[in-house]
Amino acid sequence: MGRLFILIISTWLIGGCTPQMDPAPEQSNQEEGMFEGEQAEAHNSDALLTDSRDEVDGTADRISTTDAEALVREHLNISATSNTIVLYDSELEDGRYVIHVYDVMDNELDENNQVTQGWYTVDPITKDLAELNRPTGR
Repeated sequence: MGRLFILIISTWLIGGCTPQMDPAPEQSNQEEGMFEGEQAEAHNSDALLTDSRDEVDGTADRISTTDAEALVREHLNISATSNTIVLYDSELEDGRYVIHVYDVMDNELDENNQVTQGWYTVDPITKDLAELNRPTGR
């Protein structure tokens, strides 16, 4: 009787401690059915990831910092071949981009000096551009 009891307890313990194997779920294409026709070919997983990040971040309608620099260049009529530098600097608390416009001048001591032409803000959603009053010594 003792051996039977030990055998039953052993079987119960061994059976209860082994992991249960679930059948593998079917592999499916997660992108399937999301787009139809020609659009399906145009959207790859990277584009889907970027689009979903933009939707979550709320940045889908925002222009990039590079586009903001281009808006300032256009506003100031600065050609692409100009030595004037138009560079994204930071983002204000209200979400506007700060763009720094400056020239680099060589002096007699072979040192470079920045000469600020101005600071501008660009709203990344409305594309409104405004001059920013910021000290030039930055």
